[in-house]
Amino acid sequence: MTRIKTRFSRFAARAALVGTLLATALPTPLGAAFAPDQEQVIAKASSYINSITTMQGEFVQVGPDGQRVEGTFIISRPGRLLFRYNPPVRVEIVADGKAVVIRDKKLKTQDLYPLGQTPLRFLVSERADLAKDSKVLEVYAENDMSAVVVEEKTPLGTGKIKLLFDTETFELKQWTVTDAQGQETSVALYNIETGASVDPKLFWIDHYRR
Repeated sequence: MTRIKTRFSRFAARAALVGTLLATALPTPLGAAFAPDQEQVIAKASSYINSITTMQGEFVQVGPDGQRVEGTFIISRPGRLLFRYNPPVRVEIVADGKAVVIRDKKLKTQDLYPLGQTPLRFLVSERADLAKDSKVLEVYAENDMSAVVVEEKTPLGTGKIKLLFDTETFELKQWTVTDAQGQETSVALYNIETGASVDPKLFWIDHYRR
């Protein structure tokens, strides 16, 4: 079991530098071949995801309107995840390997979707290969932050997700999802623990509930 304790402020500051990183790095034109160092970034990103058996910790989410919410998360590969928001938000997102559900505990409702239609499907896939399973749009690597931007197609349209990794360890630190309307939602991870056993009952979904 590996435990990585960090201060969120450190990674928030690093994430804030990504704007500069993206502005100074030269993106690869769509359809062009990636340079060897960019291919290495993609391979390392896939390798890190595949190294995960379980991951849990805390997150901070910033929505398109700038609203900041926090919570805890658990990822258990393959197929399962749980994102639970802190009060006063009473929402949790659960995937059981087949579907993902958004539960609103206050309204006592849930919305069910196929797992393959979620932007983060490759995080819980049995075997992640960003180069083959996704359309990689851009790759950046500079100093202590590396980014891989992939295109995601959903029934609601085509969006993209930017994955941010620590360049030294290639641990996943943050992602930003841009939907078909151009709205961005960012999630930063901290106080991460990997390899711990988790209760599979946490990922239970009632598929018959409406």
